[in-house]
Amino acid sequence: MKTLDTLKAQHPDKIRDWYKDSDGYWINLKPGWQFWDAHCVHEWNVKDALASFKQVRPCDCGECAKVVA
Repeated sequence: MKTLDTLKAQHPDKIRDWYKDSDGYWINLKPGWQFWDAHCVHEWNVKDALASFKQVRPCDCGECAKVVA
């Protein structure tokens, strides 16, 4: 999906990768980022995935702290 490829290109510091499967669209975040305490964004359609991505925030959980430090 070109829209999500563009999003990844615009946010290489936040997005590890993205994919679509039978459960919808997944945006896997790089260490140091979270969406509602998860390290990915999951939505049923691209429009919702893009909207949810706007809510991604820095993460300081123990797992991220080990990788980012």
